[in-house]
Amino acid sequence: MTEPPEGWEDCVPQVREYLAFCDQSRAELAALGSALDPAYHPTANGAVKLIAHRGDAVEAEKIRQAFAELTGGASAASLPGPAPVIDLGSPDGQP
Repeated sequence: MTEPPEGWEDCVPQVREYLAFCDQSRAELAALGSALDPAYHPTANGAVKLIAHRGDAVEAEKIRQAFAELTGGASAASLPGPAPVIDLGSPDGQP
């Protein structure tokens, strides 16, 4: 098993923001009778797409690792039924 990239914890705040943005967007789209495509958001690759990382592959892996840690590796596309509600905890990362 490959070790997670060093410093992935630094990406946690940006991934929390991404997940909050997905939740907000999901609610706004639902009010309009539409929905986020769960194949793209929220997913680890969706986070990489929306979080600046200068095309750096190591930074992209840090974002993916932070996403996996915050969501238990789950993405909307990997779970049956409606998109999951992901507990983001408090903004400072404390439960």
